[in-house]
Amino acid sequence: MDREALLIEVGAAFKAVRKPSQSEIAPHECLECDELRVAFAPYESMNIPEKILEKHRWDMPLLSDEAKQYYLSAWLTKSTEEPESDYTDAILSALGADHRWQPATPYTDRQWRLLDAYLEFIASNCNQFDLEHVVQAQLKLEERSPNNAFKRLRAKTHAP
Repeated sequence: MDREALLIEVGAAFKAVRKPSQSEIAPHECLECDELRVAFAPYESMNIPEKILEKHRWDMPLLSDEAKQYYLSAWLTKSTEEPESDYTDAILSALGADHRWQPATPYTDRQWRLLDAYLEFIASNCNQFDLEHVVQAQLKLEERSPNNAFKRLRAKTHAP
């Protein structure tokens, strides 16, 4: 998938995800999480001002499962626009970890396919160091997807 198609699909795949309330954005009570809640609460995922997203680019681990699912599209968009960026590193780190990937409304097949397409796009637009992280993220997504749907998808798209 090329950059423009990927950007369109990011918006479409996450469009129906419910926006979390301010109290649902970050489950931990501390100054950093309080600041994140206040900063993100007024905005839709695709309309977070660049200055705010930039300040919180490394804060994805602070988001609740539901907030991560909702705001992930902001990180995906910035990373797709700028593949060799902190946004890409933050996403690869989050995708490679088991931290908060179980929202009450599970990720859809379309969202899993989008994440696969995103990782393929990044793999073709990154340096060798990031490529290792892409592979780690792909393996974690295979583990995480329900009923091995991601594995089946990967097998279909990578079959000879």
